[in-house]
Amino acid sequence: MNDIKFTIIVPIYNTEMYLTKCLNSLVKQTYTNFEIILINDGSTDNSPKICDEFASRDSRIIVLHEGNEGATASINKGLKRATGDYIVFLDSDDYINEQSCEMLNNTIKKYPNIEIINTKSRIIKDGCLITPKHTVVDNEPINGHEFLKIQLRNNTFWMPIWYNIYKRSFLLDNNLFLKNGIMAYDLQWTPRVFLLAKSVISIDFFHHYRNCRPNSMSRGQNIQHRRKRAENHISTCYELEIIYDKIEDKELRLLLKDKLVHYFFYIFHYGKLYQKQTRHLIKNDFLNKNASKTVTKISVRIFTVNKCFFYYIVEVLYLFRRLIKHKELSTEKKYIHE
Repeated sequence: MNDIKFTIIVPIYNTEMYLTKCLNSLVKQTYTNFEIILINDGSTDNSPKICDEFASRDSRIIVLHEGNEGATASINKGLKRATGDYIVFLDSDDYINEQSCEMLNNTIKKYPNIEIINTKSRIIKDGCLITPKHTVVDNEPINGHEFLKIQLRNNTFWMPIWYNIYKRSFLLDNNLFLKNGIMAYDLQWTPRVFLLAKSVISIDFFHHYRNCRPNSMSRGQNIQHRRKRAENHISTCYELEIIYDKIEDKELRLLLKDKLVHYFFYIFHYGKLYQKQTRHLIKNDFLNKNASKTVTKISVRIFTVNKCFFYYIVEVLYLFRRLIKHKELSTEKKYIHE
């Protein structure tokens, strides 16, 4: 008898090219006690038709056809509708291991009160499988503060919500819904969740496969779109600063705030915010107050003196990293054929 029930929440917007592969990875799970909630967020392609076709063949699939309200609204609707013991989030252009639910069920049987299960992920890009660095905490469950410190020390704390599986009652009891209308929802939500968690376990299992496609919403090349996203993310950085200031654990507070500065630099480069018309968004005191590591402080000093010069330094570094094929970010790479 399968005791643990999973709810897999998939927000969908115009991903017809990838959706069938995504849904096949779900309906073919070796563990069968789950429900799938598909939230069609006003798609204008064939995504709604694909959802309905899958639902007509599998009673575990629930389809919600909504207006175009954004990913956060879709995910929150799925979470409110969920009946599973544990929540799995998945982007509709990605897919999961067909043994995921079985492996997660085995972990929950061993640790019945676990609130978050952290897993490994692979990125599919340019015909390659790239494995981001990941620190497996191979011991008994620990609280979220300790988990964050381990991952941040090793530079292996990843924000996307689909890296982890969450106990539904933990999310609901703490009112951990996503903030509606923001683009940086992973950045804003994930740290808050771990800061409240009392039991976290990390498993050495590749659960998630991310399809890194150039035309996705987060990686569009239009400069106006990029700038809008960057402005949204910077506002989230300032919001998180207030939350981090209240953390009593000094080491954790410094680690989180230093990482926030690095994320700020990434967003600054992504949105090309060195231009004069965007400089009003940047608070230099934010960087000075939150940088704690030596290399971060040096970066802040360069940024403060000349933002354009800083931008082009980062641009050169990014180009160099592309030339070495992501070696700094990957522990494994192999070619795939699909």
